[in-house]
Amino acid sequence: MMKIKFLICILSVLLVSQLNAQGWRDAYEKGLAAAKKGDWANARAHFLEAKKNRPQDSDKSSYIGSGVTSKTLWRDGALYSPNFAAAYCAFKLAAQAEDLATRNRNLDEAIAEFKALLDAGQVSVETIVFLSAAYTAKNDLRAASDIQEKLTTLDPKKAFKVDREVLDANDLRILASSVDVMPPGSRENVKPDEIAFRPGAIGKYGIVPPLDYKFALLIGNAKNSGQVYAHNDVDLLKTNLMKHAGYMETNIVTLKDATTQVIMDAAKSLAEKMPENGTIFIFFSGVGVYNPQNQTDYLAGAEVTDLTAFDQMLPKAALFEVFMKKGATIFIFYQVDRPKTSEGYYFGLEVPMLGKIAQCFGCAPGEVVNAISFENKIQGVYGLAISKALEDMHTNRIPIVDFAWKVFEKTREGSAERGGGGQTPTLPVLTNLGGSAKF
Repeated sequence: MMKIKFLICILSVLLVSQLNAQGWRDAYEKGLAAAKKGDWANARAHFLEAKKNRPQDSDKSSYIGSGVTSKTLWRDGALYSPNFAAAYCAFKLAAQAEDLATRNRNLDEAIAEFKALLDAGQVSVETIVFLSAAYTAKNDLRAASDIQEKLTTLDPKKAFKVDREVLDANDLRILASSVDVMPPGSRENVKPDEIAFRPGAIGKYGIVPPLDYKFALLIGNAKNSGQVYAHNDVDLLKTNLMKHAGYMETNIVTLKDATTQVIMDAAKSLAEKMPENGTIFIFFSGVGVYNPQNQTDYLAGAEVTDLTAFDQMLPKAALFEVFMKKGATIFIFYQVDRPKTSEGYYFGLEVPMLGKIAQCFGCAPGEVVNAISFENKIQGVYGLAISKALEDMHTNRIPIVDFAWKVFEKTREGSAERGGGGQTPTLPVLTNLGGSAKF
């Protein structure tokens, strides 16, 4: 009788164990499936359900099955990270929030849960990066900086590992470009198991956490401007905005040889994605003209060859208005020739009275923009100066006047390298903004 009771007890324990294993496994896999669809609310719910049956994250491979013969490796040896995954989902939900209260609630949940992982000794690169980003989104820059400092002293051999399959592709790319080494040619198609931490890759810079309210529109029109380097400039700017200024790849639109209508359509589409009171960084390399009859600046699409055909061009104010409707703060940089007419007119004379706008020009009135060779490519002197200044400042909160001075210095250096100092960029023309306004 005792033997029967003992066997029943053992079988009961095994049955409960198998049910628990089934519970965490099914819930976790459903969480991953939801995450791949960007359904962060359901993904978080499934990861929290997995925690009920198996509470602790593990950076070791998991097995399923109870016997020696039935025991198999789960997900080909992938890790089990429901606590990290649930916190990450809260972070992504904050980025999607339509109101400030929901955004802050999700950020608070993400911060608390990421901190709990660090307090438990589970110090991973990913937890540090996204905790720092969450603090930055809450505008707690001191806490973000303190957390990020951990990366500079982290021993990669002792770093806790997490299941990266939950991360979306954009976040994987940010991690890969900042702290990881990847096989050649794999950067466009990142797979979680192809990425490994590289000691010392962080260097002096550290990671700049991305901010989800910052967007960028980069326009390089070479076709009608003679700026053969315009395409190279927008490519380099995109890279440096992501790596050094906290812009998410999904929030950056690059246009090359874009028509007037394409520029306007892209601006409207981008504005629809932006939250209220966001930030938009605009770079325009191409042709700009001023119409003295209506005192209006125009941007010429790539199809425009007649510089008096104002009806075919995009009024600068119309571009601003698209983003002003969302309450956005606009930071725009023009790599445009600014010759003076015999009456003394030039592009940039129009200064908007409404909105929150900072305008910077790549050369002074009467000057033209120039090019320079950089790393075996032709780059615009001004576009390259902006990219280098982003790298030097390396922060997701860049004060416009400080930045403009740095761009000024680098533009003058670039102009001198090509045999003269003929290109003089301007400091920002500010509308309803102070010099400390940040992008």
